Amino acid sequence: MHEQEEIYRKIVKEAVHETLLGVGFDLREPSQMQADMHYLRKLRHGSEDMTRVLQRSAITLGFSTALFLLWEAFKSILQK
Repeated sequence: MHEQEEIYRKIVKEAVHETLLGVGFDLREPSQMQADMHYLRKLRHGSEDMTRVLQRSAITLGFSTALFLLWEAFKSILQK
């Protein structure tokens, strides 16, 4: 049983190494891999922040448009 576990571990380890190498991570340089992951995390956070800003902008634009239309309708009613 112990020999099979070692074989499985070796297979899994090789598969993980090949997969990481396939997506561009070099396991011989862990500091570079950590820097890449840090960059990806910053990129993800920036993207999420931008999404929030765009959502708030869209809501503000919709609200402002509704207020403008109400104001114009009120002005046209007063002019009659």
